[in-house]
Amino acid sequence: MHLIFSLFLILIVATLFKAGFQKLSLPLVIGELLTGVVLGPALLGWVHTDETISTVSEIGVILLLFIAGSHSDLKTLKSVFKSSFTVALLGVIAPIILIAAASITLFAVGFNESIFLGIVLAATSISIALEVLKESGLLQSKMGNVLIGAAIVDDFLTLFILSLFINFNSTGSFDPIALGQTLGLQVVFFGFIILFKKFFPIIDNFLKQKAISLPYFYEVLSLVMIFGLSLLAEKVGLSGIMGAFFAGIILKDATFFNQVSKKLSATAYLIFIPLFFASIGLNMTLDGALDNLPLIGIFTLLAILSKFLPGKLVSQYFGLPKNEANIVGSGMIARGEVALILVQTGLTKSIISHDLYVQLIIVVILTTVLTPFMLNYYIKKAG
Repeated sequence: MHLIFSLFLILIVATLFKAGFQKLSLPLVIGELLTGVVLGPALLGWVHTDETISTVSEIGVILLLFIAGSHSDLKTLKSVFKSSFTVALLGVIAPIILIAAASITLFAVGFNESIFLGIVLAATSISIALEVLKESGLLQSKMGNVLIGAAIVDDFLTLFILSLFINFNSTGSFDPIALGQTLGLQVVFFGFIILFKKFFPIIDNFLKQKAISLPYFYEVLSLVMIFGLSLLAEKVGLSGIMGAFFAGIILKDATFFNQVSKKLSATAYLIFIPLFFASIGLNMTLDGALDNLPLIGIFTLLAILSKFLPGKLVSQYFGLPKNEANIVGSGMIARGEVALILVQTGLTKSIISHDLYVQLIIVVILTTVLTPFMLNYYIKKAG
């Protein structure tokens, strides 16, 4: 009954918060994030994250990325690839260098720990920006596609660098064979996605001719594709949300997509997505947080600048107006779910101490909560 009680509280409080933020013309996702902070260990302590909540919330982010993929255009994503890749590349390099340098010089953190902190804060959460862009009707805009493309490439680069770091940290040397196998599997994954998209119309036409009348057949088929590609992405060392995103791109042109999309979106936004955003807030705890406020403050500032400036400057260089470039920069700031997973990995593998773990979680939550405010400001400024 723990999950039922948690859902009961989260849905009530999130709805009240969202109603308040709607009155203030602020992104509704902030209400869901703050729901987790208020109900979780940081304040009231009524709801605690566990394996069940984490699993259900993971379904939320997978469905959110599927919805994003179904609203994305592959041709447009290709057209902005150069700008997206450059935003992602600089947005990964900058935090690793700045955070690692600050850790070593200002806080006397060990070299390995410092590099790991930089890698964690190199990860970008696309989910926060997606929700704000969707509310504002900008998901299919050029800047929206630059942001989506950059966030996807960012996750790929961050996970790749993390695999190099863990490989070297555990063995003391690089294993080129293991690295080559991982890269090979990822190339095969993307090749499979391209082929699947190319031949899916044949499958779609076959199903149309069969006129299958089994209840919810197409909804189940869509979920099988979404979860299947998510699992496949994780198996090759990528984030599962990438698989869900590409599932959306493949399914969007299916003849049955309209009937499926409404039902899956309704299900996702009723339970899974609110729980996912609330679960980010649930990770926040103030235990030991006051022990090193300067570290938290400096890391948060560097985490913001190291994403905002590359996103803004690169987007302007590739032709986006100043205010739209600010939106791209702001959208890259949130760390969210990917960073939380990386932090947990660091603690599990004893790369970072528990104190650093707590402080890093707070930095991740702060960047995640601040991002919708910044996005909302620049979206209004851009008109």
